[in-house]
Amino acid sequence: MLPESPVKAVLTEGKSAAATLQQLLPSARAVAVAGGVIVDLSDEQLEQLLAASPDLIVEELAAEMQPIKTLEVSRKVASPSVTLSWNYDQCGLAWFKEMGITGQGMRLGVIAQNHAYAHVALKGRVKTVQEFGLKPPAPQPQPAPQRAVNDLHLLHPLGIFGGFDEGRFYGLAPEAEISLAVLSAKPTKVDTFLDALEWLMQLPEPPHAILICTDFSGTAPVAVARALFACRNAGIVPIIAAGNNPNSITGLAALPCCITVAATDRWKQRALFSGQGPVTFEGQKIVKPDFCEPGSAVMGPTDAKDYRLGSGTLQAAAHFAGIYLLTRQVLPDSDPEIILNAMRLTAQDIADQGIDDMVGYGLPVPAAAVNYIMNPPTDSGNAY
Repeated sequence: MLPESPVKAVLTEGKSAAATLQQLLPSARAVAVAGGVIVDLSDEQLEQLLAASPDLIVEELAAEMQPIKTLEVSRKVASPSVTLSWNYDQCGLAWFKEMGITGQGMRLGVIAQNHAYAHVALKGRVKTVQEFGLKPPAPQPQPAPQRAVNDLHLLHPLGIFGGFDEGRFYGLAPEAEISLAVLSAKPTKVDTFLDALEWLMQLPEPPHAILICTDFSGTAPVAVARALFACRNAGIVPIIAAGNNPNSITGLAALPCCITVAATDRWKQRALFSGQGPVTFEGQKIVKPDFCEPGSAVMGPTDAKDYRLGSGTLQAAAHFAGIYLLTRQVLPDSDPEIILNAMRLTAQDIADQGIDDMVGYGLPVPAAAVNYIMNPPTDSGNAY
């Protein structure tokens, strides 16, 4: 179970910083996770504020978020067997199943834009839902039928993470609890995302990790970066897709505080659509993505109340979220950073030798990571 003290400490510090700013800006709305406030100011008011307090960091929150792109593979209705498919075998789920590790007691927060997720495999799986920035839809003429991929933005990855359909489908962590923050349909504003993040952190039982299903097309706003660093400092691991642009990694996926996940195919090769670095953060080159997981033609629930194949780095990120929380269930008293470091040190290198900008540290091997923590090498500087 996640200790409450790191979360409380982060929020207390953020509220303190916001309270100081509210003395200067009484009409401002505090955002504890970012350690700041949101307020509407004219250019003249902003100039006066900076003249009085030149050390303030001021940012115009005009950036917009979009769902992480997904790639449709097949809309053919499928009836998967309970036998573990290649993607679950590749990510190491069989080892957890042998030990009866199903995610019990683990909590995942999910931030996604407004897409349907009702499906028999997810019945009772989402414990808490909160909406942010949603408005009643205006009447619209019915569009011509199209091949939609909306289920791949939320339902499909949720099913991969924690779905269960007796005799038909098995997700990675079917007993983990999911708290879902639903954002407005595109575009989503920065303050809406911050509200969702703060809600997750202030839940009576905060999540152990947050799967982010939406991102910026350009540089992540400073306020959002600070909020996600606060999450990581509190022991809540932000997990995000590397994106489906094979030439770059941008937005939240380029932040060092986020675990960025690339996609592999069934042959343990980086999927050709999977985003890759290099990435520069505050003038320094950092390696992105961090890890890779299955994300090419993987099975998951579809909006037709059945199952189909879909591809995308969001699907890979859902795999990592499941594997990470299952590992935490095995090692409930271990610091999240110790778990992540063990996953780095024991990952299977599937691309260029050593850490690289295609798959990061490589494919996590959960059994090896757990063994490394429980039986640390004594002749290495990496021993705990």
